[in-house]
Amino acid sequence: MPRKNKRKNSLGLINQKVVLNPLWLTVSEASKIMGANTKTVRRAVQDNLIKYKIIGERYFIEMRSLLVLIFSRTKLINKFYEIGLGQYVEKWRNEEALKKPKSPAEKLAVKNQEQQDGDGQAQ
Repeated sequence: MPRKNKRKNSLGLINQKVVLNPLWLTVSEASKIMGANTKTVRRAVQDNLIKYKIIGERYFIEMRSLLVLIFSRTKLINKFYEIGLGQYVEKWRNEEALKKPKSPAEKLAVKNQEQQDGDGQAQ
């Protein structure tokens, strides 16, 4: 009886969701997002670890496959958060938390705190 071959692709994924309009990055853009050297990106292309296409003499890297690669290796995750795009994630999260609508209880607590601060400054 023949075995069903459920081999994973080079990205280690099965049944990827189809992206209608994928983002394509140059090698230098991909390396900046990763926080790694362009040589790292070129090595990943050579080893078929990321999806790419060649237009003219330039390589373009698919953003989704780049992120899959980044989050598949601890060293790349660390570089992403220390040097790459990930260093801004915490800042974005904090800004979003400030913009997030507050519950009525939180609004009341902020209002009471502002009144107490105002009373303390007036004296």
